[in-house]
Amino acid sequence: MAMEIPLDIRTLSLLTVLFALFCAIGLVAFSLVQKSFKGLKRIALGIAMVGAGFFLIYLRNYVSVELSVMLANTLILAGLALVDDGICCFRMLPRRTWTIGTAVVLVNFVLFVHYTYQVPSVSLRIFFVSVGTAIIM
Repeated sequence: MAMEIPLDIRTLSLLTVLFALFCAIGLVAFSLVQKSFKGLKRIALGIAMVGAGFFLIYLRNYVSVELSVMLANTLILAGLALVDDGICCFRMLPRRTWTIGTAVVLVNFVLFVHYTYQVPSVSLRIFFVSVGTAIIM
């Protein structure tokens, strides 16, 4: 028989925070050794921002809605945009994605505010963060 391991969103968020922290530290250390690789610090900062967003999700019952919903999701999207920008820099591709990422983050922030306070809808917030992630990546 398979043994089930119950994992809640707080546990998964904490594991994501730890992974992001160690990954970001490793990328910064590697970028200090290999200075010819451009974009690694951007990728590390983006991963750290994603980790910070998941840390705010982990603190959902202890911080305000503004922090746990809007700022957390905005940090996650901004972090993904920064990771994408770092990858473009690393691969020496044109960095057009930063403007797209910035626009997606700003539009999603406005949508988070709207669907948190004016028309409360968790499913629409999930939909828009998913669409934003798809556009950025």
